[in-house]
Parts: sequence; structure tokens; C-alpha cells
Amino acid sequence: MARQKTQINPEHYYTIYNWMLTDLGLSGSELLVYAFIFAYSTNANGKGCYFGGSEAMSLAVGYGTKTVQTSINKLCEASLIEKKTVTLKSGAVRNYLRVSKDALMPLSSLPVMEEPLERLRSFDLMWEDLTSIN
Repeated sequence: MARQKTQINPEHYYTIYNWMLTDLGLSGSELLVYAFIFAYSTNANGKGCYFGGSEAMSLAVGYGTKTVQTSINKLCEASLIEKKTVTLKSGAVRNYLRVSKDALMPLSSLPVMEEPLERLRSFDLMWEDLTSIN
């Protein structure tokens, strides 16, 4: 039996900010993957990170899972996002992704960054103990 393809909620969205292009120099798949992770990292109703997997992300950004994985790796290497891999009690392995506060600090003077940076800080304790997220 074939595995059912992951569906994304049509009401979910993410925003591409001009500073992602000009200050971070992002484009293409890396821009969309970063914007997607930024939305999850700074959503007031969220958990401060993304952990839904590459297949769901690929549907949301319009690139294949291999391209999404390559983009994630490049963003990690550039220290724009952080990645933690956790083995759950069930034995399943889950990757957690969030944007790096350190990479955003040079942009902290932008009015649009005040609220997202505060949200990132508020999720720090959860990021240190990811066992509370499932």
C-alpha cells in the first residue's frame, strides 16, 4: 500500500521580507525554505521551531524534498538556521529547525524585527528541551 502524501493546510502562509533578500542575500529555494522556517520560528501560536518534515515543507515551498534538504544544509552551514536532531521515546528520529537569533541580531534595529526577535527569545527554553514538543 502506497503511503499517503502529506497535505498542507491551505490557510497556512509565510512571508518573504525584503531583508531576507537584501541583508541575508537569499534567493530561490533557500529564500523560500528560510521564510518558511522563519514563520514557524516566530509564530506567536507556535512552538518556536519547525518539525514537520521535508515532505510537508517541500509541498509548502514548491521544491522537491532533495532540494529542500540541500537548502536546509546550506542555511545551516551559513548559520542562518539551527538544526537539532532528537530521538523520541518511541525511537523515532525528528529534526527540529529554527532561525538563528545570532544571524538576525544585526537586523535588530529594523522595526519589523522587534517582535520576531522577542518571540524567538521566548522559545529558548523550549528549544533547549525539545522533549516537551511532540
